[in-house]
Amino acid sequence: MRPWRLLPRLRGETSGPPLSDSDPFAAPDRPARADALSLALSEMEAAAREVYALHGLPTRPGHYERGPRARRWRFIAEHLTPQERFERALAHPREAGWRFARLENLGERSNRPDLAAASALLTLAARLRQARQGPLGADDLLTAMELGATWRANREIILAARPADADAAKAPRRKRRRPSADAAASSR
Repeated sequence: MRPWRLLPRLRGETSGPPLSDSDPFAAPDRPARADALSLALSEMEAAAREVYALHGLPTRPGHYERGPRARRWRFIAEHLTPQERFERALAHPREAGWRFARLENLGERSNRPDLAAASALLTLAARLRQARQGPLGADDLLTAMELGATWRANREIILAARPADADAAKAPRRKRRRPSADAAASSR
């Protein structure tokens, strides 16, 4: 063993912060760092929610409903059990014009390609986050690959859509100048 590797041990230092005195197995008192996959998923979800916001759709994760005459989706909960969702659907039938969806599904049936791509991205990211809570299987690898392809396509759509909407909103409107009497007289 090399002598410089023993130096911290000889001085009584440890490689990490001290553990809690009450519980020898407690984690160190520092904020949990997000891993690279969590950061990438968060970045992808933020970009997809940005597309939703550009089109006036909600961006808060959870469940939504829209009444027969409503133009906007209304947030109803972050988490609903399948039984609660089924009861709401029975109380407000689809035939009467009611619609229910999770955030991931709001843009799913849009004929706008950026909304459909954002919806697919949110759906795949949610599926992968859910799969990470247990052992990952072959289907989860396919989901991750599909998520990567959707992200690349979605990122290009966002970049293509962003300048058009942003430039139109930020560009000052030019006032048309009326020809002055002098200009009209000189052109005669």
